[in-house]
Amino acid sequence: MKQDAHGGDIYGLNRIPLDFSISLNPRGMPPEAAQAAREAVSLCARYPDPQCRALAQAAARRDGVPEGWMVWGNGASDLIQRLVFAMKPCKALILAPTFSQYRSALALVGHNGCGALERCRAVGAVLAVDQCFLELTGADPHRLTAELAGGGLCLIRALTKSYAMAGLRLGYLLCADPGLSAAVAALSPPWPVSIPAQAAGEAALALCPRWPEESLPLIQGERARLQAGLEELGLWVCPSQANYLLFSGPVGLDEALLREDNILLRSCANFSGLGPGWYRAAVREPEENALLLAALARQMGG
Repeated sequence: MKQDAHGGDIYGLNRIPLDFSISLNPRGMPPEAAQAAREAVSLCARYPDPQCRALAQAAARRDGVPEGWMVWGNGASDLIQRLVFAMKPCKALILAPTFSQYRSALALVGHNGCGALERCRAVGAVLAVDQCFLELTGADPHRLTAELAGGGLCLIRALTKSYAMAGLRLGYLLCADPGLSAAVAALSPPWPVSIPAQAAGEAALALCPRWPEESLPLIQGERARLQAGLEELGLWVCPSQANYLLFSGPVGLDEALLREDNILLRSCANFSGLGPGWYRAAVREPEENALLLAALARQMGG
């Protein structure tokens, strides 16, 4: 089976699996956001707002930052790629294991990146921090925003994970450097965010600003339960504060689960520093997590 760089690729399968490969808020999308997206479909005969004005206003109020610091895009992966193209860095430090998009984006501009053992010593380096999972960890969601004004910092955020909008594709870059923000924005297609995505994002941020925070008890409780179950099966589990667990197990475990139990894990074989036998499982609803543990027990002979 071809290894996809990301989770959630269910479209080449002959049946829809129970998908643990994509790590979203297990509560799903807020009803208000889903309703806003449905209603916005009737407006799709017009072009979207290319500057995402109403969306930016809602995010600025929630995040406590100026609207002018935002660049909106088709999810975080879009913004990561545009940021790299805008900067064309001579050197880059990539931590590992981590999201493969960082390395692939750098490769597109002829840069292979640096290993995690190297130190970033270049004066004037820009720190780009991916905060897409931050709201689902219990950490302060305003972390680092106070540091933006000092320059040299970009924060990448998305509603994909915290508001379960993977299919709508919605993310934004926070950067106080007007030159860098303009360069990233200039690499955007004419209408980077669709009308339904803008409407859903505005509703989520304005009407449900505490949705991720309110999801934490479910995530934390089920994460602990899932981790305990995995460890009882003899699997090594990496400590986590997010809505997913990284663990190691037999090579081919993901393929066996998909074939025999119709459960899709995220293979981490293509993560730098990992390889075959490493997997990631999202934290889902209790009954779904129970199905995963039962299927793993069968596969492990437990």
